[in-house]
Amino acid sequence: MDLNKKIGERMRLVRLSKNLSQESVADELGLSVSAYSNMERGTIDITINRLMEVSRILEVNWLRLIDPDKESTIAVFHDAQEGYATSGKTFSGMDIEKELRSIRLELEKLKKRKKI
Repeated sequence: MDLNKKIGERMRLVRLSKNLSQESVADELGLSVSAYSNMERGTIDITINRLMEVSRILEVNWLRLIDPDKESTIAVFHDAQEGYATSGKTFSGMDIEKELRSIRLELEKLKKRKKI
């Protein structure tokens, strides 16, 4: 799957998880529904500026739309600084700690897999 399709699929999944319609996102972007639909289907190239706009509307770090497998501590702190929400929750001190624990657990799992 090419990058446009991957990004579009992630945009669609985030949009659906936030119970947003294509119409509402397209309207906020100033696009037609068909143009936004083409972005989600990955049939058109998405510019960096447009990706940033979409991430703002969807309240998700733009890095996560490009490669969610690379969710790093930097991305978590970027979200916290920008005040973005993840899974419908705004980061607070407790949420950052929870995210950091989750990242540490994932790193431990990866380390164990490499040893096998």
